[in-house]
Amino acid sequence: QQFLLQGAVNRLLKRKLSMAWEQWQQVVAEMKYQQGLLGSAVTRMLHRRLLMAWGKWPQAEADMKVSKRMGGGGIKRLLNRKSFVVRGEWQENSAEFKEQQIVASGA
Repeated sequence: QQFLLQGAVNRLLKRKLSMAWEQWQQVVAEMKYQQGLLGSAVTRMLHRRLLMAWGKWPQAEADMKVSKRMGGGGIKRLLNRKSFVVRGEWQENSAEFKEQQIVASGA
């Protein structure tokens, strides 16, 4: 009878130990889950500006392309206009110089 009583007490103790172990595992799993949520929230807060910039870069790149295209065209037109003006002045000066040579050599 002592043996049976000891076996019953042993099973009861082990049952309580098993229940405590399972509860501890659940608490640890919940803590890990909460820690993961908190960690990702803190990370998002810390990297907020980086995430905002990452979301804006396609628009910024498109704006830069448009600005470059428009600015580049304006600069090309300006340079071409100046070169046409210089070329026109050169032609006028060249024509005057030829006339002066003709007048000087013919007279």
